[in-house]
Amino acid sequence: MIDFPQATLAQLLWGLGLFAGLIIVAFSVERLRQRKRTRLQRANEWETVESIIRDKELTPEEQKALRALIRKQSPKEPLRAVTVRQHFEQCVEQVMGELLASRDRGQYSQMGALLHDVRVALALDYVPLGQRIQSTRELSPSQIVSLALTSDTMPRWHMGRVESVDEAYLYISLDDLEVPSLKELRAGAGVRARLWREDDARYVFTLECAGLREEPPAFVFLHSTSLDRLQTRRDYRMRHEQTTSIGVISKPLDDQELERLAERPLVTKLRGRITNLSAGGCALVVQQPIPGQVLLRIALELDDQEPFDIFARIVSTLPISGGRSFVRASFVATDDETRDKIARYIIRRQQNLSEAHEPEH
Repeated sequence: MIDFPQATLAQLLWGLGLFAGLIIVAFSVERLRQRKRTRLQRANEWETVESIIRDKELTPEEQKALRALIRKQSPKEPLRAVTVRQHFEQCVEQVMGELLASRDRGQYSQMGALLHDVRVALALDYVPLGQRIQSTRELSPSQIVSLALTSDTMPRWHMGRVESVDEAYLYISLDDLEVPSLKELRAGAGVRARLWREDDARYVFTLECAGLREEPPAFVFLHSTSLDRLQTRRDYRMRHEQTTSIGVISKPLDDQELERLAERPLVTKLRGRITNLSAGGCALVVQQPIPGQVLLRIALELDDQEPFDIFARIVSTLPISGGRSFVRASFVATDDETRDKIARYIIRRQQNLSEAHEPEH
């Protein structure tokens, strides 16, 4: 056994202690730096949030509701709460769930209206075409919905439509409010619901009735976040984000004039953004309202191919936040070569996406 001199052992222990102390100091300094960076980043995010609040001209009540929402539900990521639709929805769900559990229906309704105005002001009320909805809070007025009582062993479906929606309730009017089977539809009753979102999918879910609104007459439902999405689509449609130039053409008097669309003068030109594409049509967000009685000339780019124009008729338009319009368009006067070109592009994109998500062996 080797005996170390006493002085040497003390020096060794002192050196080890010094080394450990330096490591602790370095670790502490780095933690302090990280906390400082985090605080600085969070402060910068809050500055951006406040800038957004000023830019959107929220009322004092809306500002107060939004700040309270962020501080309670997203204190570490304030900016995401006002810029990411899914994150905003999660924050709202938590707040409204807590208010509902408190059974203060007055505060629940008031906060629901305030937060819905905030959602619209932040332009988070628009769900891009092809993307699924996570909650009935994301439904739009005029959406067709079919309802049947959950108590019915043989469901009797009744057609209705969304009259309005806020963060507290979903208001649905039915074609016939006096249907005998709907007499049981009172507060606390459950209903099955199903709907089809254009260019998206079919959804089925259940709702709990919260009562009946007298004027204008509509059934009032609590929101649901458990939506089953069933994909049913004739033409495969996929996301295609592209800024484009849109020419507006007056609608022809007869179908024969469709063959000479390229010769028709433009009434005006607009800027827009394609959000979805299929071989039969597309969806666009246009920066201003657009009438439905016109035809469109859309500049389309597919990867490295030469840009080309394609013509389309408007299927439907929906006003969205910021004075913009969401337009569903169906291609017209399209030859087989152009249609095949688009179809091949979509298939190729889908194959690339599938390969990217294949697990590695």
